[in-house]
Amino acid sequence: MTVPCRVASTSGVEPSRAKLPSIGGIYIHFPFCRRRCHYCDFNTYAVLAIPVEEYTSAIIRELETRAESMAHIEISSVFLGGGTPGLWGADPVRRVLECVRAHYRVTPTAEITIEVNPGECGVDLLRAYRDVSGCNRVSFGVQSLSDKLLAAMDRLHSADQARQALQDADRAGFRRYSADLMFGLPGQSLKRWVKDVREIASMGLSHVSLYNLMVEPNTPLYLRVRDNKVRLPREKLQVEMLEQGFFHLAEFGLTRYEISNFAKPGQESVHNLHYWQGRPYLGVGAGAHSFVAAANHNSPDAVGIRTSNVRKFGEYMKSVQADGTAIAFSEEISPLTHLRERLMTGLRLIRGVDLDDVKQATGIDPRVPFGPVISSLVSAGLVQYDNNTLSLSEHAIPISDSVFARFF
Repeated sequence: MTVPCRVASTSGVEPSRAKLPSIGGIYIHFPFCRRRCHYCDFNTYAVLAIPVEEYTSAIIRELETRAESMAHIEISSVFLGGGTPGLWGADPVRRVLECVRAHYRVTPTAEITIEVNPGECGVDLLRAYRDVSGCNRVSFGVQSLSDKLLAAMDRLHSADQARQALQDADRAGFRRYSADLMFGLPGQSLKRWVKDVREIASMGLSHVSLYNLMVEPNTPLYLRVRDNKVRLPREKLQVEMLEQGFFHLAEFGLTRYEISNFAKPGQESVHNLHYWQGRPYLGVGAGAHSFVAAANHNSPDAVGIRTSNVRKFGEYMKSVQADGTAIAFSEEISPLTHLRERLMTGLRLIRGVDLDDVKQATGIDPRVPFGPVISSLVSAGLVQYDNNTLSLSEHAIPISDSVFARFF
């Protein structure tokens, strides 16, 4: 199929028509952990005493200060991530979420997710996060149901604690809870992986994420791999693990809706869909990132503003106490940059990306600058173009990064 390569009278940019969606989410970062996993590259800190009161006060102050940046956005998701937000406590989380509801336009059916590690929240605390705090979804960092693999990853919980956590979520009254599993782990076999996937799927979860272990620079795992102290499964096996995961989850009614995410009908992660569909989101907390509308900013052509907060939690709390914010970096996102990012993240979705929606959000018709690229990808069988929607072909999913690179 030939993709129409449209010609614009200018560069194809129509800044006056660029418009971000009017719905989005809030991410709240809790950076504290009991122990930092050797593969972790996130902004996390293992501390003996968590400064719960000081950090909670800083989060609330930042939420109050930055509310104006999301004044015209309906909030349909709040995600408490980390770190280990399960260590925060039900009452501090209640205060934070009450602040969100007081200062933002939160929809009545908003998805409110808290990340929890197995072994750190029993049924009573989970019930408190639901009934006292107001969370309606839990995401568990299960990672594996093999004690041997969990120990190799420096995880603190056991396989039985992971199983118990999922049962406790159901007993606590949660109807929406998700589990993360990791593949490509040192010493992990395909047989072991399939066993984990099938057991997790059989427990009735509404959502499962399958993540490839990434070896990030400056982590202990990176040093072990570099020094040949640890060997990872070959790339071909890792691809097979993901595809076998897809096959077995489908058997239990969990449909792939994004490259690494699977859900029962209507149970997709609302918050993550905001990221993949280019919607605005506010990130608060140490090291949190935001993407908000560019109203009242220096450049009239910018689609949005991307910011990141100070990473160290002590500096973050000090900055918020003094100024109400802790923004360390800010950049204007041009229409072309946003276009590229929308294509990349939208193509992660199995249903693909609507090019007319992208045009409305960026002011650029994607078929103007990227018509030849899209036609080439279609001819190579890597993407499909149907009814103005662009999507990855099934056999392009394992090599999706190389497809995304064509737009940069």
